[in-house]
Amino acid sequence: MPVGIFLTLYGIGVALVGMAKTINAKAAAVVAAGNAAWVVVSLAALVEGALELNPVGSIWTVMQAATVGGFAALQYLGIRKAR
Repeated sequence: MPVGIFLTLYGIGVALVGMAKTINAKAAAVVAAGNAAWVVVSLAALVEGALELNPVGSIWTVMQAATVGGFAALQYLGIRKAR
């Protein structure tokens, strides 16, 4: 439940950053860093066995980490290009 609450609030924050008429580079950097942190923590939890996942859950964790990592990379590139 706490992760769901966090993700809901994080999603609202990301939406607010993305809906702004002019994207704030610092806010976008916070979003990109948050996404990168999510990838690291997800993969670390998987490697450490903290999630006690079955094989399907493990594959799903890697897939979501790759997707979020892709978003973080694109956000980083967008921030660099905007400078």
